[in-house]
Amino acid sequence: MFKEPLLSQRSLSVIRGCQRLLAMPKQDVLTVHSRFQRSCNFISDQGEWLTLVINGVALPPAGMELATGLLPDDMQPGSRWLWHENTLVGPHCKIRLVDCQWQSTRLTSGQGSMPCLLPSLDHFLSLAPPAGGFWAQWHGADHDYLFPPLTALQNWLGGTKVELGPVLTPLLGYGHGLTPSGDDFLLGILFALEWTAFQGRDELIAALLPLLTRTTEISSVMLKMGTAGHYGERLLQLVTARKEDVMCAIKNIADYGHSSGHDMLCGIRFALANG
Repeated sequence: MFKEPLLSQRSLSVIRGCQRLLAMPKQDVLTVHSRFQRSCNFISDQGEWLTLVINGVALPPAGMELATGLLPDDMQPGSRWLWHENTLVGPHCKIRLVDCQWQSTRLTSGQGSMPCLLPSLDHFLSLAPPAGGFWAQWHGADHDYLFPPLTALQNWLGGTKVELGPVLTPLLGYGHGLTPSGDDFLLGILFALEWTAFQGRDELIAALLPLLTRTTEISSVMLKMGTAGHYGERLLQLVTARKEDVMCAIKNIADYGHSSGHDMLCGIRFALANG
């Protein structure tokens, strides 16, 4: 049985958090799923996801930003944490949410996209794309593999009736890493379709959700949040960027991961160009 740790421990504060986390049941035990240099993923007994990031890191769609530049040592995979009112209590550390500033990670659909975005993406994506990323593979070694599903997806975006399950299957889990390139590409498509209020988005979601077991757990959670309209702060900043700041917002997204951000931008560009 999980025993609640004593509250006489090192204390940290959360300075920002995603509003959707306020609905997370506070009786759930959270287990550390994975830890990285700047972030740590938790999963609850009910399958709810929480990501803690260090100070200065952009918020993910189910994230909270700590008022520290280092993650606590006891945030290790498998360690168990318990809610105690507005505090998350771990083996040797407690994290307080009392002074947290909550903000939405929900994209407001139907805002349209600025006219300069597509040419800006066309210019940026072809400049030194990351090796092994979606752009490099599509224009290189995996062109023949990607051509059929991308052609079918392009036709669907253009109004042709297409059975989406077989189209999405070769893209889900395609690539390497915790969030494979194909999944990041699909997240970019989901984002762009919601941004522009594309009428067929629900059809895409209905085909995508049953297939999420084909990819990594982290990637599956990311895509599931995208189907619900929740995205990371980097993507949301693209929506609110002024015309003169668009390229800066694009570069900020591209800086995420080895190729993840660039792959997301490929998906956004694909949807805007063909939708």
